[in-house]
Amino acid sequence: MAIDEPAGAGQLQRLIRAASPFIAPTTLISGLLYSFGYAITKAQYEYFGLDVATIGLSPRDYVMRSPTPLVMPILVLAVTGAGWSGRDGSPAPPWCSGLPP
Repeated sequence: MAIDEPAGAGQLQRLIRAASPFIAPTTLISGLLYSFGYAITKAQYEYFGLDVATIGLSPRDYVMRSPTPLVMPILVLAVTGAGWSGRDGSPAPPWCSGLPP
């Protein structure tokens, strides 16, 4: 005899399947932002001889400080992509050749 599932179990599974493509990348991006924010904050405060743990910053503070070290890599990628777009008449960098338009 099979155990009856609750009436909303199928709907919950569909919701989880629909949300899962967004949850994993969001978690990865949040973790990277926290990591970069912590690293830059620690480096800045160590320069002045302060320990980050004594200041009492929240995880939100670290995430808010993270765009600072990421500006240069993002600009380099944007300029590189723009440079590749005009090369050999191809509209995209070579690593994007298999992607749909």
